[in-house]
Amino acid sequence: MKSKLTNSVDASIVLIYENRYYVLYARDTYWARLRKPCLASIFIFNILLVQPPFFMIPDQPTAKKIVLEFLPCLPEYSFKGREMFILAANWELPLVFLSVGFFILTPPILVFFILTFYHLVKGKSTVSLKTQQLQRQLIYALSFQSSFLIATLLGPFIAVVTTMILQYHYQGLNNMIYVVLALHGIGSTIVMILVHKPYRDFTFSVTCGRFKNTHCDQPILFLPSFVLGVTT
Repeated sequence: MKSKLTNSVDASIVLIYENRYYVLYARDTYWARLRKPCLASIFIFNILLVQPPFFMIPDQPTAKKIVLEFLPCLPEYSFKGREMFILAANWELPLVFLSVGFFILTPPILVFFILTFYHLVKGKSTVSLKTQQLQRQLIYALSFQSSFLIATLLGPFIAVVTTMILQYHYQGLNNMIYVVLALHGIGSTIVMILVHKPYRDFTFSVTCGRFKNTHCDQPILFLPSFVLGVTT
């Protein structure tokens, strides 16, 4: 699940930066012909990457015995009659798929990020200066939002890889990893509202408007027929 989440977010960030680069600077370049096959291959790779472990599921009684022997000082867990499912009995297989997904999807993010900022600094674009200024503000906002996503995923990724290599298990750290991963959605939404001015203005106007003018007299509106019927 961690691998699928990390790879999916990486693929979405690739799509965001590629879209901005294509719209601003690459409409009439060779990339316009290659972008669709390349993006399709990224998403196909993202789907296929998490499939092999499901074809290599170990024998559950044997794998459960190995895992329980490996984890030290386990408390008495109550599964309430449910069986514990083990996807992999060793750490090498998950580490391989995590690393492959990370090192294949990260370079496109860096490439489109660097290319977009390079062209923004040079000021070469096929759109007007006003549109380019708005796109520059959007890129800056997306960079802050993407930085939060990368931080909330890179930290748990490094923690998982480190614990795998060192063969170290601490349940508190494992719980914290899942808490951080669970916060990436709502955290990204909050960051999006704060860094994008239209979203920020609308959200503040809606939330703050509830506490303003609640006791103010509402203006009385007259229909045109009523106004025409008034005599002086």
